[in-house]
Amino acid sequence: MELASIINQYYDSFMAKHSDTLLPGHLKALNAIRRCRTPDSGECLSLCYQCGLSQWNPMSCGHRSCPKCQNHETSRWIDRQQDKLLPSPYFMVTFTLPYSFRPLVFYHQKEIYPFLFSCAASTLSDFALNPKNLGAKVGMSIVLHTHNRKLDYHPHVHVLIPGGGVEESHLYETSHFFKGLLYGRRTSSPSSYLPSLANLLIFSQKYIFPLYSHRARPTTG
Repeated sequence: MELASIINQYYDSFMAKHSDTLLPGHLKALNAIRRCRTPDSGECLSLCYQCGLSQWNPMSCGHRSCPKCQNHETSRWIDRQQDKLLPSPYFMVTFTLPYSFRPLVFYHQKEIYPFLFSCAASTLSDFALNPKNLGAKVGMSIVLHTHNRKLDYHPHVHVLIPGGGVEESHLYETSHFFKGLLYGRRTSSPSSYLPSLANLLIFSQKYIFPLYSHRARPTTG
């Protein structure tokens, strides 16, 4: 079963229930996936000059969320990333926030999502720079997930971080102890961990506490 058929089946009832809170970007994605490779998305004419056979073919939507027409681009992107891998193990750390903050984040996504990215990045960068941990500058890739597997709104980021970095002497340094220092405990996924207690405290100071202050601030007007 294709995603487009599911969207078409429940589109009217979904819109009747959620149209007031649906974000413009989400609506654009839904409509693009519905139209993908149908006449509603436009058509192009294919013509064979030898036999004269012609055929109209529906065009792809090109939306980044469409699994039908973006699968090839996704595979090419993965291949490009494989060529960039560093000579060290990689780890994934998940940063999330308390349930009570989710309504605040939902209505201020443009402001708070970048803040979540920067706080997660600075937390791990500061951790890796500490000579007791790694003593080197590290790079990382951060991916935002806005919902959980039950499709409940649950904004969090997954950070892919190498177990090595660049020292002051510009040499690449790896550490076999980095994993034990970086992680606290496993999540429900066997390949994902929560940050260590030290990183959780730093992240709370950078991200949770400012959000709490903003949430508790009285409104004027």
